[in-house]
Amino acid sequence: MSERDLRATPLVMPDQRASTATKQTKAWYIPNCNYWINLAIGQNDKTVTQKFLDAANGLVDPKTYEYVLRNYIDKVGEKAVMYGEIRDVDFLTPIKERYMGEFINMFSNYQVFNNDPSVTLARNKVLADKVMAYCNQEIINRLNEAGFNTGQDN
Repeated sequence: MSERDLRATPLVMPDQRASTATKQTKAWYIPNCNYWINLAIGQNDKTVTQKFLDAANGLVDPKTYEYVLRNYIDKVGEKAVMYGEIRDVDFLTPIKERYMGEFINMFSNYQVFNNDPSVTLARNKVLADKVMAYCNQEIINRLNEAGFNTGQDN
């Protein structure tokens, strides 16, 4: 069997439980590599995603128009009486922009949650002490400005 015959094998996953000696032969590893490469290529949906993005941006394939309108008119391009009116409503752009915004923020928008009440209470006490010190100093400053002797500096 030549190399050319091995590359033309159908897309069938070789037995992964084969012995190491079997896995070292071209008869096993070339179909195995071809299987995984073809599987990855088959699951590539970039063309479908591009088609949807083009449609959202108003670039629609004529075959899609024909598919959508074939129930309403005999042939696309001819003037015909339609049963209803097709309104020009852009409902895709807000959806597209929302999902694109969510996709952009997906990897950089982190939130940390703390479920330990002792840490939360300690944090709140430190914040309360700082706020109280600021309020007390502000009151002392205003009393000193008004002429009361508080015995403390501004």
